[in-house]
Amino acid sequence: MQPTDPRLGVLKSQLPNTAAINDNEDQTSIPNPLALLTRSEVLKQVEDFVEEKGLEKYMRLFKTAALVAYQPAEYKFINDPIAKGEFDYVSLRPLEEEELEYLRDEDEKRFRQPRELYWTIVQCSVGAAVQGWDQTVTNGANIFFPAALGIPITDSRYPDRNAWLVGLINAAPYFSSALL
Repeated sequence: MQPTDPRLGVLKSQLPNTAAINDNEDQTSIPNPLALLTRSEVLKQVEDFVEEKGLEKYMRLFKTAALVAYQPAEYKFINDPIAKGEFDYVSLRPLEEEELEYLRDEDEKRFRQPRELYWTIVQCSVGAAVQGWDQTVTNGANIFFPAALGIPITDSRYPDRNAWLVGLINAAPYFSSALL
């Protein structure tokens, strides 16, 4: 029996293109969704999409992008005039040097992101921690504050009104943050 590709659940011999999005063959790699298609099927889907959306003037660009996505490890051969066979990109739009640089960066420098992105992640993390603390305090305070403020939900002449008041007090931090 032939080995199967655990990411796709098919026999490796059935895969026309086994290129994964990254070269890492561990279980954390995402399988290339185009791996089960042939090159001609990918190009046919591109042609259908471009014609359906009325983008015919960008056909070569879409085909080139699709083939980069189809075989991401082969992007280096797109501008190679002697590329042959399955990797023959000569008839397609050649990539600009800047585009090749972006593809190289994606391949070789995966975690090079703008400083602002990291700053945003830190801010969201701190915000989530503060929200968690606030929720914890609110949950603990719910045990004591209704009676202390004279709005008990049980043993009251106005249990429905008091329940709404307690709910409004609990929601106050979120209403306030919505106004900011």
